[in-house]
Amino acid sequence: MRTDFRVRFHIFMARFYIHKSNGEKEYFQDKKLLGSLIKASLDKGQATSMVKEIKKEVISGATSDDIHAIAYKKLCKTHLPQAQLYNLRKALADIPPKMFEQFVQKILDADGYKTEWEKIVTGAGTRHEVDVVAKKDKRCFLVECKRRGNWHKPSGLGKVLIVRARYEDILDGNSKGKNNYPFTKAWLINNAKFSQHAKEYAEYKGIWLTGWGYPKDMGINEWIQHLQVYPITMLRMQKRQVSALLNAGVLTFSDLETKEEKTAKRILRGNEYNNVLKQI
Repeated sequence: MRTDFRVRFHIFMARFYIHKSNGEKEYFQDKKLLGSLIKASLDKGQATSMVKEIKKEVISGATSDDIHAIAYKKLCKTHLPQAQLYNLRKALADIPPKMFEQFVQKILDADGYKTEWEKIVTGAGTRHEVDVVAKKDKRCFLVECKRRGNWHKPSGLGKVLIVRARYEDILDGNSKGKNNYPFTKAWLINNAKFSQHAKEYAEYKGIWLTGWGYPKDMGINEWIQHLQVYPITMLRMQKRQVSALLNAGVLTFSDLETKEEKTAKRILRGNEYNNVLKQI
């Protein structure tokens, strides 16, 4: 009888609340953290062991960001490549908005699209700033890039409505000879998840959405890993170094190693540059 009570008490105490980014509370769930670690390329055994270690430091009332920070710190000590992948979601949120547009352009370039960044296009009613124009296989895409600083919060219907309105006005302008962009598809790309309303409306209107984990197995996270276009914000550097590199146009691992190598070496002197290469 006493043993049963102790078992029940242990199970009760093993469950604790965490605060979600929207202010709601929920019980900490091993499977969510386990899934995130497995997506970061840990095998199930490694991920299970890591969850146990992380839980030792998580207190009731901790936030999602607290848990992320604990997990990232532990992974950096033993599994650095997996730590970088685990940190990808935050790394995307750490890219400034305008540079996120350029980062998306680099992904599209790596995927065989011909792109133009930040084009002013005249619609039937007004002029529009198009983040990226992407062309491939005789198709022309109006690409809208939205970087959410709070990557926990889904991107809602409003963003999709704006993209649709801009797309329609530019198409009307093209039919009236006001621009030379015969777009065939509108495409919204961001670093967060999408709300259900956003997904339903986009599907109805034929707008492509690419976000975190969406579409299934084809989200921005899978896309980045498939093409290996990784942002430098994944690397462990001082904030001033990251900022200097981004402002100099060094956005990806490839930039550091190839095209922008001289610029990177000027900003990251000596051992700092070598340390970054070891991480890559």
